[in-house]
Amino acid sequence: MGKISNSYNMTKSSTYDNELFKSELLYYVKSMKKSDFKTSNILANRIMTNAWFFDNLNYGIVGFQLRQFALDALNSSRVNNTNGAKQVTSEASSFSDFIITQLSSGKFNLTELWTKFNIQREKYRKSLLPPEEKDVYPSNPDFTNATFSKILEILNRRKGDVTFVTNNLLKGILNELNRTARTYGTKINETYLWCLIIMLERVDDYIAITAVDKVDFEKRTREEILPLIEEVLKIFEKGADPDSVSKLLWKMIATWRESFIRFLEPRPNPQPSLQFTPQEQAKEEIIDEFVEGIEGELVKK
Repeated sequence: MGKISNSYNMTKSSTYDNELFKSELLYYVKSMKKSDFKTSNILANRIMTNAWFFDNLNYGIVGFQLRQFALDALNSSRVNNTNGAKQVTSEASSFSDFIITQLSSGKFNLTELWTKFNIQREKYRKSLLPPEEKDVYPSNPDFTNATFSKILEILNRRKGDVTFVTNNLLKGILNELNRTARTYGTKINETYLWCLIIMLERVDDYIAITAVDKVDFEKRTREEILPLIEEVLKIFEKGADPDSVSKLLWKMIATWRESFIRFLEPRPNPQPSLQFTPQEQAKEEIIDEFVEGIEGELVKK
């Protein structure tokens, strides 16, 4: 077999250009409007994977943001919150129109992209709350800001816990971020932190499920997760900005999509002597996503 060339027959049609991205974006919008939110989630994942293949940070960030709309709509539909799902769909469509406008202009402005994402989510946020909470809790993004600052302090103080196989630190933090942001609303800085922790937790999930034993788990979390936590803390210590947030988020998106290719549906190591009990919740989440998305991401032979 000959050597693999680094420039494997690359033509314009084989790169992830604007037209290919736009076609997937339009398909995403169509599936959202049909209330086919599982397909929307698959398409957002495809956008991120294609962006990773061709090292396109902008499309990768958009794919991540589209995925959050799809998941919000999907979760609303699962609890029969039809109005919430409709509002999410409307704002996702508006956000997609904005992306198409940016494509037409030939420029991608990350500041505008993040601002638009935060605005659209804020417009439907209250529709996701249980009926009894909508009138009880007023919007209070300043409270969210103060709470997120406390959570960053906890993350800094307890970051070493991620090396323990029984820990659920990132899940616990994400749970509090979700609750506070959904209830009181966010400004852009809080949206930055929320998105970074979402993806950090996804990367951590794969380690929790695929580590072959306790030693492997501790080694990988120390080498792969702790440095990412330090990067998150550094960003907010200096003052978060769209460029630094996007670069770190993109780095984690790439790791996550590569992990999907490597592991697909993770399974415990078959050697009893090497097994440890994984974080069951993490396992269920990844397997659920695999089952829902596998038909759209694999070509069956």
